[in-house]
Amino acid sequence: MARGRIDPIVRRIVYQPRSFHDHQSEQPQILAGMAEVLGISDAFVAFTVAIDKLDKVGVEGVLKEMRAQELPESAVITFGHGLKKD
Repeated sequence: MARGRIDPIVRRIVYQPRSFHDHQSEQPQILAGMAEVLGISDAFVAFTVAIDKLDKVGVEGVLKEMRAQELPESAVITFGHGLKKD
């Protein structure tokens, strides 16, 4: 259920970053909503730290960082599915 709701959001942020950055004032709410759907609202800072590294370490690096931050594996998997292009 969560995966279906988050996939389009993740894809838009990752693959159309200009549109995401055009809405900077909404970024915290979007990221907070993603964390809520993933069930990691209490680890919001760790989640955003991992996402912030996307340009430097790529998708696999972000997922590795999420695991290093000890985020639940279910959140890592769901977020990882959202990063994949179909």
